[in-house]
Amino acid sequence: MVSAGNSGHPAPGSGATASASTSTSSPPIGAAVKSPAPPREIPPTLRPLQYLGIPRSVLTWQPKLPSRNWLIFIGTTSTLTALYVYDRRECKRIREEYKDKVRHLAEEPLKPNQFARKVKVYCAKSPGDDDYDKSLMFFKKFVKPILVAAAIDWDTTNGTRYGGLGRAVREDIYARRRQLLGLEAWGTSPSSPGASSSDPPSEAQLTASSPFALSAQDQLQRELEGATVIVGRPAYKEYMWGLKEGWTTSLPAARSDLDEPLAKRLAEDSVFDEVEYPEVVQAREKAERLRNAPPLSRDDEEWQQALAEAEGSAAVSGTAIQGGSSISGSSLSDAERNAAAALASLEDEGDGAGAPLPPRRHGGGAAGSVPFSMGPRSVVEGISSPAANARLAPPAQIPAQAPLVFFEGASSVQAYRESPPQGGDLDWGLRSEDFVLPRFEKTLTDVSKARESYYNDLPRQIRDTRTLARGLREPSAVEKNNPPKTEMQLREERMRREREWEWTEQGYEILRKDNGVAWHEAFRGSLRVFESPREEAKEEL
Repeated sequence: MVSAGNSGHPAPGSGATASASTSTSSPPIGAAVKSPAPPREIPPTLRPLQYLGIPRSVLTWQPKLPSRNWLIFIGTTSTLTALYVYDRRECKRIREEYKDKVRHLAEEPLKPNQFARKVKVYCAKSPGDDDYDKSLMFFKKFVKPILVAAAIDWDTTNGTRYGGLGRAVREDIYARRRQLLGLEAWGTSPSSPGASSSDPPSEAQLTASSPFALSAQDQLQRELEGATVIVGRPAYKEYMWGLKEGWTTSLPAARSDLDEPLAKRLAEDSVFDEVEYPEVVQAREKAERLRNAPPLSRDDEEWQQALAEAEGSAAVSGTAIQGGSSISGSSLSDAERNAAAALASLEDEGDGAGAPLPPRRHGGGAAGSVPFSMGPRSVVEGISSPAANARLAPPAQIPAQAPLVFFEGASSVQAYRESPPQGGDLDWGLRSEDFVLPRFEKTLTDVSKARESYYNDLPRQIRDTRTLARGLREPSAVEKNNPPKTEMQLREERMRREREWEWTEQGYEILRKDNGVAWHEAFRGSLRVFESPREEAKEEL
């Protein structure tokens, strides 16, 4: 019995356990079995595509709502894209609207001897912005298409440095005043850094003698019929500063190099003065020891050669290496002599410093020719005579200027104030100064730090250059591959750095926020402004 019970038949308890464990993996008896969802039917319109090899999953794909993150991404990109497209489309529509208003000017016929209208465009570097071409880019993008549609010619002047536009306007006015007085030939280029009286004539001066060129009167009339386009408030402040400096200050009698005053001032300081270097002191001591050598050794050739080298090294310290150009103030230049002769011949005439047109008797000289001959009086007397000083004095009222083009409503200047707001046209673009970058206020600090760092290192450079050039030491391994600058190069570099620093400081004084637009009472009645038509005038048109 026992063997039969152990023959492989399970016990009652074990069989119940097996059946219970099997029931957990299968649905209970009588429960509904959930069948898988049938595949989505292919739309009737897409059924022919399944015979072209397109997978069934592609034909039965059903779109669903994106997730939250995808909705945020799609909404943001769609909004920004729509705003950009709308902005570009509106800009294009407004530009085309302005072009349609001036297109009739391009269709007006011109006479064979008539020139197209011409405007002067002034751009300047924005304060704190390293991109000095940004205002010029705005002109090309928004103003140039309108000028092209109207068939109007233009001449662009862009200030790439702080105050560069103002200095260019000032020198242009100085050149124009000298030409109006007959001191220079018509079309002579204005003064610039490095300019001299021996420079070749400019292109305008060469073309002035051609038979098809405009006369001085016709050229000035063409300028008055044109306009002055100013792009941005920085260009406005620099232009008005140059206008004030050019017309309300005493006129230089001759065209000169703008770097000459700075070069004279740098030549008078003690930066490049000779000093006693240790190498020179050692060479002098060595020469003294050789001179005190015993008499028997003085006949030796090596002793004589060493003594000559030591004396030469000790004596070379007293000789300065001539670097840069020497400036002589004892003699006058040819331009100053010609200017003095011109002023001497003009003493008997009335005051015409502010005349709108050049005198016909003296204007239109050939390029490079001297329009006046030296009279019996001396050159110095001609320059310093009372009549000459009266000629070079600023006029009581400047000549009529081409009208200014503003992009906002304009009103006349009532009472002048130096600090903004000044009222009237002088406040044009005043709101743009609220967006000036803060680093512009650190301009003077940056210039001071750069100047201090440079002058702290300059004595070392001068010492290395002089000791190496005079043979007081051997060049190092680094100097053999990269020789140091010569003394002339050091002087030129100093001149260039000082010029940049002075220009930057001058430009900062012009463009700073608490300094308004320059104004002078001599401008009143001579400056005009283009005003946009009012709404009533637009309705009448």
